[in-house]
Amino acid sequence: MRRWITQHEIDHGTHEGTLTDELEEIRRLKAENKRLKETNEILRKASIFSRGNSTPDPADQRFHRSAAPDGHAVESICAILTAEGTPVAARTYRAWKQAHHQPAIRTITDAMVEEAIRSLAYMRKEDGTIKRTAEGLYGRRKMTAAIRRRLPGATPGAVDRAMRSLGLSGAPPG
Repeated sequence: MRRWITQHEIDHGTHEGTLTDELEEIRRLKAENKRLKETNEILRKASIFSRGNSTPDPADQRFHRSAAPDGHAVESICAILTAEGTPVAARTYRAWKQAHHQPAIRTITDAMVEEAIRSLAYMRKEDGTIKRTAEGLYGRRKMTAAIRRRLPGATPGAVDRAMRSLGLSGAPPG
């Protein structure tokens, strides 16, 4: 409340200080200055990766990798490059980035479990044909126990998914 009263007094000339209009102008100029600095920084980085002092090649993703970690939003990078004559869509960058992600830990674990089950359930004969072993007839519980002896971190869910993908369901009782 005190600030409002003091600002009111400043605006009406009874107190010394910066007027509200001047404060708003300063805020606007600071925001514009920040935006221009970011634009210059992005263009400076883009010039490093450009070919022959022309605009950067949109296929050259090294620029995005160097600018995005510095806190520049992908949209602002793409907007500035588009304004400078190199149209680059944010969707293009995100699609490229998605393709270079590491696979999930579950995917890696499932592949390891599937390979372990494949080596346990099948064997290659001398003539090159593949034959199912006695372990290939194991059900889910017995297969999980057998795989856990080889891969201690194997989960029942991973074993289920691997058995399903290999077409193994165990021998019927009896």
